[in-house]
Amino acid sequence: MVYFGKLLGGLAGAATGRWWLALLGVLLGHQFDRGYANRRRGELSVDTRARDMLFTSLGALAKADGVVRPAEISAARKLMHRLQLSADEVEASIAAFRRGKSPALDLGELVRNFCKEARPSTETRSSLLRLILTAVIEGGSMNKSVRARLWVIAQALDVGRVELVQIEALLRAEAGVGEARRARGVEAELRDAYQTLELDPAASDKDVKKAYRRLMNRHHPDKLEGRGADTASVEQAEQISRDIIRAYERIRRQRRLR
Repeated sequence: MVYFGKLLGGLAGAATGRWWLALLGVLLGHQFDRGYANRRRGELSVDTRARDMLFTSLGALAKADGVVRPAEISAARKLMHRLQLSADEVEASIAAFRRGKSPALDLGELVRNFCKEARPSTETRSSLLRLILTAVIEGGSMNKSVRARLWVIAQALDVGRVELVQIEALLRAEAGVGEARRARGVEAELRDAYQTLELDPAASDKDVKKAYRRLMNRHHPDKLEGRGADTASVEQAEQISRDIIRAYERIRRQRRLR
């Protein structure tokens, strides 16, 4: 815990000889301590309700195919460490993860109730979904059952299918997609990226952006779903969209496009 703000504020106020200024100093110091603690925790800090929803959801995702694997537990533990949770918060998060494994859990209702009570901003919803996806990717459990539950969570958070696909693709691009990518080498990866966008490496920056927009529009999963496409076709469009986004991100970074 951080107390020096309250201590200094209280001492400064007490030095005036007026009790109300001492109290005001403690209150102002408390606000400073909270702000300092939040800065130490960084952008990943979450409140109690968000934390409970986050780890309950991860428990449900880990149990999606009926078996919770050590890698999935390790990924959840890693997220607890990244969030810099206290011992009590870790214990509460583990309990939430266990609750998430219950077959009786209504995952959509859980997330909708969180949104109704906490009223998170659009940015916060995306951030929470990003944390969930990060843990799932690190746990290596991205299968059909998990994707179905991820879509339930995304819908409850009011995040569209394309944004869900985009977040996953960007996270995988940032993570480097594992040892296989490093083994293939940068040149081979870049060549594959141009092939995915149906481009020649000599294409202009403008052509790269146009190709990205054209392909994303062609394989937009929400549009396919709106036209009555079957589940398999929508899932295929999601995978193609992820490939397109990863390819574009690879080329964008290499060319330093904005």
